[in-house]
Amino acid sequence: MKKAFTIVIVNITIFVALLCFLELLIRIFVPEINLSGLDKHLLKDNVYYTSRGMIANASGSNYGYTFKTDSNGFARYHHSNKTGKRTLYIGDSVTMGIGVEEDSTFAGIINNKQQYQVFNPSLIGYARQDYLNIINKLVVEQKNNLEISGVNLFWCLNDVYNFYPENTSPEIKYTGITGSVLSFFKNNFKLFQFIKNTFTDRPKSYYLYDEQFYKPGNKLFNESVSDIVKISEILKEAKITFRVYLLPYEYQLRKGICKPQLLLSDSLKAYNIRIYDVASFLAKQKDYQDLYLYGDGIHFSKKGHRLIAEYLSR
Repeated sequence: MKKAFTIVIVNITIFVALLCFLELLIRIFVPEINLSGLDKHLLKDNVYYTSRGMIANASGSNYGYTFKTDSNGFARYHHSNKTGKRTLYIGDSVTMGIGVEEDSTFAGIINNKQQYQVFNPSLIGYARQDYLNIINKLVVEQKNNLEISGVNLFWCLNDVYNFYPENTSPEIKYTGITGSVLSFFKNNFKLFQFIKNTFTDRPKSYYLYDEQFYKPGNKLFNESVSDIVKISEILKEAKITFRVYLLPYEYQLRKGICKPQLLLSDSLKAYNIRIYDVASFLAKQKDYQDLYLYGDGIHFSKKGHRLIAEYLSR
C-alpha cells in the first residue's frame, strides 16, 4: 500500500514538473499569449442605468496589463487633462482594449496624439443596449455636462446581443469541479491557450456563430439598427457629431468576407448615419493574424490598434 502511494506521489510530481517545464517554454518562446481575466473590483453595477461601468480612479489587472480609470470611470491615458474638442468612444472589450496597454490602444494613441481628448467608457461585455444607455445617461440625463462634441461607436459583430442567444454558442462553458479546474488553467497557464489555439480554430467558430444574426428580418439585427438609429437621433438633437466604425473579425480578413458589415452599413445609410468600414484598410495587410491577439479573432493586438489609430487619424 505504501509502495503504491509512493508511486502515485512520484507520478504526480513528474506530471507537475513537466507541466511547469512546458509552461516555462511557452512563456519564453510564445510571449504574445495573454492570460485571461479582468479584475472584478474595477466594475460597478448600474452605472448607466442597467449597464455596469467602471469605478472611478481605480486600478486593476486587464488581461495581463494594468488598467486605470479616471475621475469619470473612463480609461485613463497618459495625456488626460486637456482642453478643446472631446470625443466619446463607445464599444465593447475591443474598444476597451483588453490584452494591450491603455496607451497602446487605438483610443489611447488618438488621445495621446492630442488630436482631441478621448472619453472611453467602453467595457468588456457591452452591446447595443449598453451603448444606448451610455448616451441616454451622459447626453440626455446629464445634459452633456462633459461637453462632448462627437461620438464614435465602434461596432463588432457580437454587439447584436449581450448574452449568447443560442445554445450552440462557441463559448466554452466551465461548470462543476472540472470547470473550476479548467478555469484555473485558462486564467493562469499560457500552455492552456497554446494547446487550444493549436488544435482549434476559435476565430472561425466565433465568426460563424455571429454571422447568423446578420440577415434581413432577424430580430436581433433589426433591434440593433433601431438602437443605433435612436442614438443617432439623440445626438442629432444635441448637435453632437455621430460616426459608426465597423470592426472586422480575423476570419473575415482571412477569407475576404464583408457581407455582415455591408448589410448593417446599407441599413444605417438609409438614416443618413455616417458609416466607416475599417476592414477595407486592414485588408491591405499581409499577416492578418498579427493584427489580433494570439488565438483571438476578435480583439486586436498592439499592431492592430496602431493601424486602426492610423485609419482614424486619416
